[in-house]
Amino acid sequence: MFAKRRRLELDHVEALVDGRLQNPLPFFEVVGETGHPNLSQVSVKVFVASPHDEDTMKRLWDDVLGAAAARAHVGQGFEPS
Repeated sequence: MFAKRRRLELDHVEALVDGRLQNPLPFFEVVGETGHPNLSQVSVKVFVASPHDEDTMKRLWDDVLGAAAARAHVGQGFEPS
């Protein structure tokens, strides 16, 4: 969506996502455990192939992170990098 609006061509995009559950036991339905298995940490690595220069791609990435931070519903905060 961000690249399309800016008419930037992306040849290939790959994302590696990793996360940690704050309380994993309810997810596994352990008897006696209550609560929700909320995500306490999410890590995303994105790889992009594009004919555009690195500065253009960095500006695009900054815009994506800015929008993600603005839309985050995480009470503990959001630290894009």
